[in-house]
Amino acid sequence: MKRTLASLILCFFAFCGTSFLHAQSFSYDTYWKKVEKAEKQSLPQTVVKLADEIFRKAQAEKNSPQMLKAYTWRTSYQEILMPDSFYVHLLGWEHWANTAPNPLDRAVLHSLVAEIYADYAGNNLWKLSRSTAINDKSFTDIREWDSDTFVQKVLEHTRAALKDSLLLLNTSAKTYIPFTKTGETSDYYNHDMYHLLALRGTKALKRIVSLSGKDSLITTEVSVIFHHTIDTYRRKNNPDAVLLATLDSLAWNGKNDVSES
Repeated sequence: MKRTLASLILCFFAFCGTSFLHAQSFSYDTYWKKVEKAEKQSLPQTVVKLADEIFRKAQAEKNSPQMLKAYTWRTSYQEILMPDSFYVHLLGWEHWANTAPNPLDRAVLHSLVAEIYADYAGNNLWKLSRSTAINDKSFTDIREWDSDTFVQKVLEHTRAALKDSLLLLNTSAKTYIPFTKTGETSDYYNHDMYHLLALRGTKALKRIVSLSGKDSLITTEVSVIFHHTIDTYRRKNNPDAVLLATLDSLAWNGKNDVSES
């Protein structure tokens, strides 16, 4: 549950109910402290209610980072109360990723949807490794998917997340707090969103690398991401970022036996 909360910060729906949406005294920090308190007290319904209020306030203000964080908490705790709601939420996340008007929001959402699919597949590797290939790829119920369908989905959303690389390079991850948390390594990349989503993409692909053989679409895609990342920061004259991206590439290749061209 905590890993899910740490990795997945998103999704968009209009919530029902009443609260003090227009209250001038609304404080995100205060409400998040209430959410954390409810979590520590094991009160999932209270977490859902508070996250709902935060989301609707953020939605009214068009505050995407707060919306993403609030909706993730809300859906995660709804899934504790109603486990099957995960599948409904997933459809909603994917719809938002495909229709969000803000290109940066779309990139973030595609990255997170890729991670959701990768985590689901990674948690069901044994079952998927013994699944029979399906000819009809139109199934919406992921419980009926074969391994190839998951691979294609993760690739699709990872590519979509990194499509507008110029926008991501020119956007600071700090603008997406509290969705993002900047660390020491991020400083070497000038805290841009590109390196963050590229790293998330390679991690998502790593989760499902065992679903395909050596020299597969997955390993090829990871090589493409690393090559593009290294080349991008080289052209930006950022030797620190080039070095770190190269080390990440070598580490990924060593652990997964990827052959870079």
